[in-house]
Amino acid sequence: MSARMHIELRQLRFRGYHGLYPEEQKIGNEFEVELSLSFDPGNSVLSALDATIDYGAVYEMVKEQMAEREDLLETWLMKLAEKLHTRFPNIKKTDITITKLQVPITGFSGRCGVRFVKEY
Repeated sequence: MSARMHIELRQLRFRGYHGLYPEEQKIGNEFEVELSLSFDPGNSVLSALDATIDYGAVYEMVKEQMAEREDLLETWLMKLAEKLHTRFPNIKKTDITITKLQVPITGFSGRCGVRFVKEY
């Protein structure tokens, strides 16, 4: 039976310029990102940063990806997942959600988000 370790970052807030509508690209929006990265910790106790996934580095990668404007949040998620897996090849599963906090739809109340889950 194998074990999985999950590194999670929750409620990360960023300003971004993602979206199809010109006003989204010009004015921007507030976004929230949540992610869980799973990996096999092996049979020994983890005692060094290089044996796990550095959540500080993950945060910086999310921040850098947020600065790269995309028309679709789906594209943004898929690119981030690929970059994370390239940087941390021990990742077995990514589960990432991006939520647009102010949706540019008249009369819309709530939030809108996209979730991407991929197993490697």
